[in-house]
Amino acid sequence: MVNTWITGRESKMVLQKAASWGSAVAAGAGDAIYFMSEALGAHAPVFLDDESMGQTDIQETRMVQKSAAGSFDCISRFDGFDMLFYLALGGSLLDGSPSNGDLHFYQSEANIEDLFASIAVLKSGTTNNVWEIPTATIIGFTISGTIGQYLMFNWEVMGDKIETETSTNTSGVIAAATYPTGVAPASEGQILMDSNFYIWMNAESDGALDTNDDLYPNSFSITYRRPMEPRFEATSLNAVEPIQSGFSEATIELGFDKLNSDAILDAITDEASQKLLLNFKGPLIGGSDYTEMQIYLPSVQWNSEDAPVAGPGPFPVTAVGRILKPSSVPTGMDNVKSIAAFDCDQAMNIYFKNNNAANPSA
Repeated sequence: MVNTWITGRESKMVLQKAASWGSAVAAGAGDAIYFMSEALGAHAPVFLDDESMGQTDIQETRMVQKSAAGSFDCISRFDGFDMLFYLALGGSLLDGSPSNGDLHFYQSEANIEDLFASIAVLKSGTTNNVWEIPTATIIGFTISGTIGQYLMFNWEVMGDKIETETSTNTSGVIAAATYPTGVAPASEGQILMDSNFYIWMNAESDGALDTNDDLYPNSFSITYRRPMEPRFEATSLNAVEPIQSGFSEATIELGFDKLNSDAILDAITDEASQKLLLNFKGPLIGGSDYTEMQIYLPSVQWNSEDAPVAGPGPFPVTAVGRILKPSSVPTGMDNVKSIAAFDCDQAMNIYFKNNNAANPSA
């Protein structure tokens, strides 16, 4: 049968937490993901040549290693990404005390061993129709936004192999998998860098952040990544679960359309670590409870601020910094939302209020 490729608008992605490395898990309710693009594929397998003399050209190669890697991009939403943030960061807390909605708090833990997922994408209408990574580690992500636009989430993965036409996540399984509550495009659950967005910054040693600490960027990007390499062991050609090979890498970049503050330049000059809060507000859940996402960065070391003049008009400003783990919880970043366990004692701390009553770590 001739393979029939479908278009991107007919494609569908699913992600389900897995329990055992190398064993795929079938997707189900709430496991489908709206995505913008994906580049999930097999790493070029490693072949060994037999270079023995007595032959005029290579006659034999043997495959000895297989692995998978790639990334995918999504329009950000207040719902539907709890599992991905948990898998990438390792720390997950849930509080269901609000009358409407639930509170989630994700933190960058020391390691994410035993945290991985099965990822499958429907790509064809007939044979070999599903491309699946049976088990994949989420090794990093980037959150980026431009004023007046949707935020984007980019997820980077590393897995054991790519398979097609498996018996686990078949086209029927993917078709039956549903999307989480509140993520449909018509639900207005997308996260925007709009008039509800604000970013506050002051010195790590100063008091709690408030409206006096406003910055006014027109774009931002935050990246968190764990350095990992594929690993291989006896009994299998496929990559085994990767292990973090170095310190986590976390950075922030802010863009401004004009030089409207000396706060970052002063922080660089004074070698003073700063704390930041980025706030995003979404649709009403019920009563007075709105969907929210907040990113808490308790220790940022600004490394550079560039403002090149290229002509007679306004000149852009770009600031770049490293996100570090604080030596202690800064003032105002403990008991987030009055929840005693929500303390910003890690480099990356992300809070959601949404419609998901399940804790992804359960």
